[in-house]
Amino acid sequence: MKKKYLIALDMDGTLLNSQREISEATREYLKGLNKEGYPIVITSGRPLRAIKPYYESMSLNSPIICYNGTYIYSPNDKSIEERHLLPCTVIKDLIKFIGEENFENILCENDKDIYMLKTNDALLGFFWKDGMNIHYGSFDDMNENMYIMIIQMKDHNFDDKLVKIGFSYPNLGIRFWSGEGLTSELYFLEYNKAAALRSVANKLGVSMENIIAFGDAENDLEMLEECGISVAMKNAKDNIKNQAKYVSLEDNDHDGIKLTLEYLLRNNK
Repeated sequence: MKKKYLIALDMDGTLLNSQREISEATREYLKGLNKEGYPIVITSGRPLRAIKPYYESMSLNSPIICYNGTYIYSPNDKSIEERHLLPCTVIKDLIKFIGEENFENILCENDKDIYMLKTNDALLGFFWKDGMNIHYGSFDDMNENMYIMIIQMKDHNFDDKLVKIGFSYPNLGIRFWSGEGLTSELYFLEYNKAAALRSVANKLGVSMENIIAFGDAENDLEMLEECGISVAMKNAKDNIKNQAKYVSLEDNDHDGIKLTLEYLLRNNK
C-alpha cells in the first residue's frame, strides 16, 4: 500500500517563482496530488488574504498556516484553527526602547488593521493591503494585539539592542530576514511553522515523520528540523540546506517542488 504524506510548502522562494507565481506544471501536479488524498498545507509568513488566491488556484481544501505559525486557518474544520497574537503593550515597549526615530519602518497587523510608520509599496505588496484599514504614523493609538511585527531599521547600529530587547520578553525573539539585512520580525519562540504543523498533523492523524516539508529561509528552520522528510530549496542559503535531509533537484524558478516530490514519492513508498 502506497504511503500517504502530508506535504508542507513554504511560499516565497519555494512554491512561488521569482515572479511570485506558481508555474503551470507545478500547479497541475499539486492539484493531482490533492485529488489523490495528499494533504497539501501552505506554511507562510504571509497573511491569509495573500495566500488564498494561490491556494484556490490549486483547488486545495487543507488548513493554511499563516504569519509563520501564529494563525492556522481551516476552511472545513474550525476546531483546527488557532490564533496567537503579539501583545500590543510589548510592541509599544520595544518601539519606545529603541526610539521611534531609529526605525525606517514598522508594520503590524491583525485581522482588520495594518499599522505602519509610513507607506511602503514593497511591504504592502507582500502583505496585500486590500480590504484592510491602514493606519500611518505613531503607534500610540494602537490598542489591539497583532499577529506580526515587521521591523525595518535605518542602519545596523541598533541590531544588538533590538535582539536584546526582543529576547527579553518571555517566549519572544527577533529573527532577521534572509537577504534583507535591515529587516527583522518580532516572533513567538513557541509558535512557529513546526509547532503549527504539529498541531495540524495531530488533528489530521498524520505523524511528523510522514510530513514532506519544503522551505528556503530562516523562518523555515524549525519546520525543516522537525519534519520527517525535509527539503531545502536549491536556491536557499547553505545554512538552510544544512538543516534539511534533501536539497531540491531544481530551484523555485524551474519546478523544484514538482521534480523533487516526484522523486521522493517514487522512492519513499
